[in-house]
Amino acid sequence: MQSVLGIVGKYVRSSLQEKQATDGNEAAQATVDEYGGTAPSSEAVESLLSPSIQQEIAQVIQERTGLDAGMIQQFLPTLVPVVLNILKSGANFQTGENPVLNSFLNADHSGGVNLADIIQMASRFLK
Repeated sequence: MQSVLGIVGKYVRSSLQEKQATDGNEAAQATVDEYGGTAPSSEAVESLLSPSIQQEIAQVIQERTGLDAGMIQQFLPTLVPVVLNILKSGANFQTGENPVLNSFLNADHSGGVNLADIIQMASRFLK
């Protein structure tokens, strides 16, 4: 499951980086705030990932894990909000800063995102 979330995280990061570049940090944080959670959300998937990117994610996960691509696409509405929820955990609503999201977006990962690293980043800022 960590591998699956890491691959999803890579695509979420790309989408949030694009949003940050075009609309600013506030827009990326607003997306995380709006869609981060534990409940499935097809809106979260649709807001961040085009249908072709969703298919690409499913194919990459199938190639790396052997899981069925169709099944992966059905789980994206659950997986994407979980990744966003982890990023949301670093938000400081008093200062408006989110060092977890900033680290996530500014990190240079060539492969998938290491979910353990994200959780470790989040735990540093949770007290």
